[in-house]
Amino acid sequence: MNNPLISIIIPTFNRAHLIGETLDSVLAQTYSNWECIIVDDGSVDNTIEILKDYVNRDKRFQFHQRPLDRLAGGNAARNYGFELSKGDYINWFDSDDIMLDNFLTNAITLFQENEIDFVLFDYKIFKESIHNIVYVQNNATQNLIEDYITLKVNFGTWAFVWKRDLVSKLSFDESLVKAQDLDFNFRVLITQKYKYKIANQYGLLLRLHADSIVQDYKKNNFKSAKSELYVRKQVFEYMLQNDKIKSIQARCFELYVEPFMKVLRAGKTFYLFREVYSLLKNNKSISFSNCIWAIEMVFYLLLYYVCKKGEYKLKHVLLSFQYY
Repeated sequence: MNNPLISIIIPTFNRAHLIGETLDSVLAQTYSNWECIIVDDGSVDNTIEILKDYVNRDKRFQFHQRPLDRLAGGNAARNYGFELSKGDYINWFDSDDIMLDNFLTNAITLFQENEIDFVLFDYKIFKESIHNIVYVQNNATQNLIEDYITLKVNFGTWAFVWKRDLVSKLSFDESLVKAQDLDFNFRVLITQKYKYKIANQYGLLLRLHADSIVQDYKKNNFKSAKSELYVRKQVFEYMLQNDKIKSIQARCFELYVEPFMKVLRAGKTFYLFREVYSLLKNNKSISFSNCIWAIEMVFYLLLYYVCKKGEYKLKHVLLSFQYY
C-alpha cells in the first residue's frame, strides 16, 4: 500500500483562539492522504463555528460532537474519534499544538521502509511564538519502556503515529482526568508485542500556555491528583514486579510518590484535606476500600499539615489507593 490513509484525531474544548493554527498545520502537511476527525467536548465559545468553516474548506476534515451518553472529557472524545476513523495509521493530536510540515510524510516513509507498528517523534515546546522554544525533547533510547517509566524520555500520544492494528483493542480510560497519555502509552508498551522506530527528528511543536495540559499538571486539583495517583501507582507496581528492571526500583518513590509529597510541602495540604472530606461527605457510591483510604488520607494529611509529621505513613497511604 503506497498511499495509506492516516487518521488524525483531535479532541477539543473551547479552543477557538488556537485551533485554527493547529488545523492550518494539518493542511500544510506534505503528505495528503489523511482524514482529520475533530470531536468537540462541549465548547461554549465559537470553536464549533471555526470547525465548520474548516470542514467546508476541505472535506478531509470532519467535525463531530461527543455523544451525550459518553463521559465528558478528552478521553471520550479520543475514543469516539477512533471509532469513527478509517485510517490504516492513527495519530491522536491536541487542539493547541502544531504539526511540522513533514510529520506525516516522515512517518509513512518509516512505515514503508520498515516492518514496524509505530513511529515515535521528538518534539519542541514553545511559548507565545513558535520562535520562542523553551524546551526540546529528544526521545532517542535503546530501552523504550524502561526509559519511559523512569522519565529519561517523555512523550504523549501526540508524538506517535500508530499502526491501527496495534491500538485497535485498547481505548483511553474515560474515567481519568489526568495522566491519560501515561496510562494509554504504558498499557500499549507493556501489553503488546511491537516493533518500532524512533524518528530521530522533530515532528511537532507543543504550545505552553495558561490552559494547556502541560500547565494544568501544575494545578492542585483533587480529581486530577486522584487520577494521576491511580496511573502512577500502576506503573509503580509494574516497576516493583518486573525482574528486568530491578536496578531502577530504588527510584520508584522518587518518581511516583514524591510528586504528591511536593504538593503537600508546597503548603497546599489543607486544600487536599478539604477535597477528601468533600469526597467522603458527598459521594454516596464510594467503595468501602476507598472510604477507608480517604479516612486515612484525611488523618495523615491533617497530621502532616498541623505537626509536619507522618510523612512516611502518608506515602504508604498514597500507595494503597484503589481508584475504583
